[in-house]
Amino acid sequence: METTPLSSQKNLSSQPQINPSNPLNDLEQPLESMSPQKSKNWLLPLLIIIAILSLCIASYFAYQNYRLKQQALQAQPLNISTATPDFSPSEISPTPTPTTTLTLLPQAVTLDFPCPLVKTQSSPSPDQESAQSCQVIELRVRDLLQVTYNTHHLLREIQNGQIQQEGPLNKVNNLNNGLSDLWLKIASYGLGTDPFVNQHIFFSANGFSEAKNPPTYGISGPYVQMGIPRIYDQFLINSRLSEQEIQDKSTKFLSLLEPYSNITIYPHKDFYERAYNSYRKGELLTTTQYKTDLEKINKWLTSLEKVLEQIPTFLNL
Repeated sequence: METTPLSSQKNLSSQPQINPSNPLNDLEQPLESMSPQKSKNWLLPLLIIIAILSLCIASYFAYQNYRLKQQALQAQPLNISTATPDFSPSEISPTPTPTTTLTLLPQAVTLDFPCPLVKTQSSPSPDQESAQSCQVIELRVRDLLQVTYNTHHLLREIQNGQIQQEGPLNKVNNLNNGLSDLWLKIASYGLGTDPFVNQHIFFSANGFSEAKNPPTYGISGPYVQMGIPRIYDQFLINSRLSEQEIQDKSTKFLSLLEPYSNITIYPHKDFYERAYNSYRKGELLTTTQYKTDLEKINKWLTSLEKVLEQIPTFLNL
């Protein structure tokens, strides 16, 4: 009788036991338990590699996009031109290159008036009344001159080709309104005569308006009813001048302001009609009449500025 060695028995006991009823099922179990472990070992490194590659590709395209933007900004030119009102409209290109325009402001009033300060007194002395008259003239002239500067500045813009603006009407409409407003202020302040208020002033056959009383500027007295010529006469009387000196200075002053003594005759009536019916709509802007109208307005505003700028010299006695 042969006996199996003990070592052989141990080897047999370590081998898997096969179920006689289902031998195939027992053999497949070790294979299935080993398969998921192998797949996990290679799937995780693959996902890491894919994530790194995706990050690198995204960074590359972001860098290229940044370089393209920087090149576009460096290639874009910056054109800055300062607009000045001292060149001819014929020098304007019909198709100008778009630029950034620095618009100049209207001229400011810098006149030096020799008027002393007004002191409040229960019974003003002649010196006090003279100071009040001087200050009323100064304040009215400053207002008139600033409005004149503003209107003249608008005219220069139009003459230099800066005529368009937002809306259906161009800047000629603003100029037309500005001239009529300036004439109403001349009537209100009494530049050449006493204030012409609450009465029709016709700017065209059918268009009219009325001037209002001038401001008091907080100075008491009868100045609201007085025009600049009469206030100037009062200033001369209270300055203790001789009758001959008063007469001479008053005559010269009236001669200076004579063009503005008949306030009922508006000097721009023809322009008002053409501007209202055509110019402000962009029509007839290439005609000789249009250029002539602007030149006449320019001369009138220049003359008015010179008149107003001379008034302080008449107050310096």
